[in-house]
Amino acid sequence: MIILCTQAPSIDVVVSKLQHASAEVSEIVFFLLGAMTTVEIVDDHQGFKLVTDNITTRKPRSLLWVQMRYSARLRRMACRLNQKCIKRILGL
Repeated sequence: MIILCTQAPSIDVVVSKLQHASAEVSEIVFFLLGAMTTVEIVDDHQGFKLVTDNITTRKPRSLLWVQMRYSARLRRMACRLNQKCIKRILGL
């Protein structure tokens, strides 16, 4: 990035590229903070223990089916939780 900045035709190009790069980094950091917060909330309320206690099979094929069912349910719940959080943040 520094090499691009020193060879840029004007300062406006440099500022534009830096703004674009910082926006991309900000999006990733914001997403990771949200994901980590969601995992912490689920962990604080023993959500993972609930799932692991209900898995009783040891067969690989059965474990795969159980994992698919649980992951689909957890994904739907996470989507709803994220939608509610975003609506609350935006005041909708």
